[in-house]
Amino acid sequence: MKKNKSLLFIALSIILFGACTSEDNEGNNNPLAVAGVYSSDLLLATEQGGGSQVSTRGLDTGEGQFTNVYPYPYIYIHSADSKTNEGGHKYLKIPLKDVAFCDGCQGIHLEMEVLDESEGGGYIIKNEEGEFITLAEGEEVYFSTINSSFWKAHKLEEGSPVTNSDVFIQDNEVNKELLRSVQTYSKEDLISLLSEAEPDIPMERHCTAFRVYFMFTAFEEDYGGYIRNDNEWNELMGDVSGTYAPGNFYIKLYLGPNFTAEYDVYSNAVTKPDEAGFYVTNEQKYQPFEVSTYNTESGDDGSVSFRGYGYITDYTNYLIAPLNPNTLSDNFSVYAFVKYTPDITRESDDFLTSDEGAKWFKLEVPDMVLAMNRVHFIIMQIDLHSLDVFKSEGTSTDTRALKGLEEIKAEYKALNIVDRF
Repeated sequence: MKKNKSLLFIALSIILFGACTSEDNEGNNNPLAVAGVYSSDLLLATEQGGGSQVSTRGLDTGEGQFTNVYPYPYIYIHSADSKTNEGGHKYLKIPLKDVAFCDGCQGIHLEMEVLDESEGGGYIIKNEEGEFITLAEGEEVYFSTINSSFWKAHKLEEGSPVTNSDVFIQDNEVNKELLRSVQTYSKEDLISLLSEAEPDIPMERHCTAFRVYFMFTAFEEDYGGYIRNDNEWNELMGDVSGTYAPGNFYIKLYLGPNFTAEYDVYSNAVTKPDEAGFYVTNEQKYQPFEVSTYNTESGDDGSVSFRGYGYITDYTNYLIAPLNPNTLSDNFSVYAFVKYTPDITRESDDFLTSDEGAKWFKLEVPDMVLAMNRVHFIIMQIDLHSLDVFKSEGTSTDTRALKGLEEIKAEYKALNIVDRF
């Protein structure tokens, strides 16, 4: 397993035009000593990166990569601490707005009132809606894309059925890009920033995106990993009647164990470095096999096309989550759970949520280097004859329902593991 030691960064440049203060600073060589109100419209822009740096933001679901478009209509300013929102942490939401001096651009408006030192000093940061936070003298701030000092995954009460590790489900309100300014800013830093012509604030991304193509397909040479339709599947399964058709199989996947339950945004660290967990598909419910297809039109090996049945990440719904950096050298694995029934009436809540009668197997993704700021594509082919084990049990659902979770062996290939910026 290769170990990735590079740190990948994302730069968020905030360009300031026309900073002003409520006092006349002309001839004053020390503006940091002047109390008053500083305000400006700030334009969100992107610097060009180079080397190992990544200066892109926003996920392009079509191309499967982070883009140079800022992904949200807001940004948050935080007090620089690891307090909870209930325990005294301060934050302010700054919405994006149209910027008059830049046709078609959006930015933010930031207003900062510096208090007189004779009255205790400190400063107040406001947005255009009149909301504000008050910072004491010596208190610093940072910028991020969430309203808390802690990012928390949507964790299930029960652990994974095999390893008992933490299990998380994807929540679109939680699993979004997590960006945090590389540095914190003092009152003096902010005044300097608001006094410059073209300041920038570097932002570091603390999340990674995944898309999974998991397909049972034909390893026979005549098919080459491409099954065109149900008829070919049924022929390969040796039952043209469709008893073992793709629609009679159900699946859920656990992906990990390289994810974290909680991330301290201020400290840039996981709160429990020795713990890691899995994300599970479909809120831990089994779902029927679906067509899973992966195609490329170019590459080192030319165009490739794979097709089978199993699971595929929704086209516009990538899993975005922080990794536990202490587990990046651990093999990324997929635990697959499969159930079978020819009786569609058994699609009840119990059937879709229970592991009774299921078979499972573990697949390790070889030579995969996990890294922050990347979009990881995982394409896995599994020999459909790995499902023959269900045929040996007959078709009695009553008999199968009495059997517990069982591990099986599966032949598989991990193909075209692609990392994209």
